[in-house]
Amino acid sequence: MRTLPFDDKLAADTPDNALTWEFVYANILMTYDAIAPRMSTIIDLSDADAVRTFARRFKEVTSPELFESSRYMPVTRDLSRGKRTLLHRFCDLVLGIASADESVTVVQTAGEPASPPPPPGRDRLPGVPVGTFFDKRDAQ
Repeated sequence: MRTLPFDDKLAADTPDNALTWEFVYANILMTYDAIAPRMSTIIDLSDADAVRTFARRFKEVTSPELFESSRYMPVTRDLSRGKRTLLHRFCDLVLGIASADESVTVVQTAGEPASPPPPPGRDRLPGVPVGTFFDKRDAQ
């Protein structure tokens, strides 16, 4: 029987404001950067901008629904539920998706109704030109 580390407490004890790039790399991505250095030809896990750019893709390929699929990342299947939760929360923050422990502060100008800022477009990643598609098979 194979078991994964129990990192749920790490996920529960880490507030969103602590989910910096340095934290995510040191606690989650560094392992995969070390055991799969060839991955850097597809996406460099040590590059904060690259990971932020493909945050939506990271959420897709680490989805629990893909765990039994060949599309799941990492292929070693050793990303714990707690670390996956942290990675998804980091990606949500990068994508501008509000999380449960994030409070939204809206500044209201006199005479104007308060309204939250518009969410980022769902059809593309922030900072990526329209029409840019990421497929790791094309990165060879």
